[in-house]
Amino acid sequence: MYLEYFALKRHPFRITPDPTLFCPGGGRGEILEALIYAITSGEGIVKVVGEVGSGKTMLCRILEERLPKSVEIVYLANPKLSPHDILYAIAFELKLPVQSGTERLVVMQQLQAYLLGQHAANRGVVVFLEEAQGMPLETLEEIRLLSNLETHRHKLLQIVLFGQPELEKNLRKRDIRQLKERITHSFYLGELTTAEISEYLRFRLQAAGCGKSGVFSSGAERLITQASCGLIRRINILADKAMLAAYADPTVKTSSGVGRAMVRSRHVRAAIRDSEFRLPFFRSSWFKVVGVASLLVLLVLALGWSRLSSREGFPFFWTGHSASLVPAKMGSPAGLELAPNVVHPEKEIKETGPDSGKQVEAAGQGDVHPAPAADVSVDNASNLEASVHPAFKPSSVSLLPETVAALDLVSDTNRAESLSPESLRQDAVVKTDESLMGQRRKAGSQWLRKVELSSYTIQLMAVDMNSEVEVERILRQVRPVSLLDRIYVCRVSHPKDISSGTRGERHNWVIVYGDFPGVTSARKAIDTLPLQLRRFQPFVRHIDEALRDQNVDGLQG
Repeated sequence: MYLEYFALKRHPFRITPDPTLFCPGGGRGEILEALIYAITSGEGIVKVVGEVGSGKTMLCRILEERLPKSVEIVYLANPKLSPHDILYAIAFELKLPVQSGTERLVVMQQLQAYLLGQHAANRGVVVFLEEAQGMPLETLEEIRLLSNLETHRHKLLQIVLFGQPELEKNLRKRDIRQLKERITHSFYLGELTTAEISEYLRFRLQAAGCGKSGVFSSGAERLITQASCGLIRRINILADKAMLAAYADPTVKTSSGVGRAMVRSRHVRAAIRDSEFRLPFFRSSWFKVVGVASLLVLLVLALGWSRLSSREGFPFFWTGHSASLVPAKMGSPAGLELAPNVVHPEKEIKETGPDSGKQVEAAGQGDVHPAPAADVSVDNASNLEASVHPAFKPSSVSLLPETVAALDLVSDTNRAESLSPESLRQDAVVKTDESLMGQRRKAGSQWLRKVELSSYTIQLMAVDMNSEVEVERILRQVRPVSLLDRIYVCRVSHPKDISSGTRGERHNWVIVYGDFPGVTSARKAIDTLPLQLRRFQPFVRHIDEALRDQNVDGLQG
């Protein structure tokens, strides 16, 4: 409709991929060259990821034209293929003499024989899989098995996966990790910037026969960048509609002069209104102004809060610990503020001589933040009867940090009735003399004696044999403590890699959780674990005879 007005020989912005209009900008040219190299050099599996409309299909089409004639291409556009159908689909595309009723083993033998013949003739075969993010995981696994067709030096079948970002998410799943390890090259088609979009528009117009320069104004190009989010398909839609709006605008025909753009911002706005997508809110200038203002307000509030929290009246919010307060009598010179109650079982509480007023040293790994020392008068002594040790009853005492921690311990004893059963249970575990690792090693030995070998467990993590301190630290951080009843520490030995020149065995500590009759129930249990444990990427493992033999007494290693 507007071809003659803009001196065009054909439509420059059709959304149907046309290899003659391929623009190498935005890194597309470099990706194309890298793909050609990877395919011709026999690199196995290659992955190309990009958002919807980023140009994956165009890249696929241009590859078909640029690859050497010695490379035979199999193009599969349907991602909903089952593991059984994917093999037949490739055989049909290669025109092998197979039928839908041909046995799978026969199809595989014919495919392998065909690939070996092509390799002997210095020819290759590559499979393009479009929309790979929609493929079932089982089909992706079947593709990995097909990539095993190889000689001693070369792959017989090259595979290129084209998919949306969801493909990356699928490949991160543990069930498909073997396929991910086979991917030798990964490419990402990013969004085009304003400068790249300007280059893209000029390239397309010139390729379609337009000899004019500056068809789109700079303001129109910026609006296209914002509304399209840098995606090529959206750019094509908006540019085509904007040119149509400019063609229908009588003011453009009367005011257009030499060097004056014909497609302006108002035409792009009309194209945006006529499209299914709108200007992203986060890209508008108004949002940027609000964002900067909000950031300034947050900085001012953070600065004011830090100054307020650093004062003596806000120790809880600033230090992150709860403070124990001993009430003082009205009119007393100062209240008595105690440090956080930090109890560690690794070291005992030691008492010094009576001359120091039974100063108590609470040793541990945690930091103690004592309040400034305060004097307690004789008038306040009656108020401290219930919470202060008799050694602290002189008329005037200067509280040292060790004394403050001791007062907190005594005060904690008087508050025991208000503690929940879970808190009491937690204290009992933490204050025991025996290490948690030793407890869970013995429990694991008893557990392995009784558990069925056909069962499954959840492996939370594995550490080096010399990392017992780390295992102890992790166990002490488990919350709720009731989970420890089903957590066991086991010793696992593996043969060392002979190819590396070392012999013997390597040993690890393995922390496992519970036992389950099947894989499904174990996987569901992983989802119920606290985030603290799930961050180690736990997985399901089988309970076998080797695990029992290595841990039957719970004391090996």
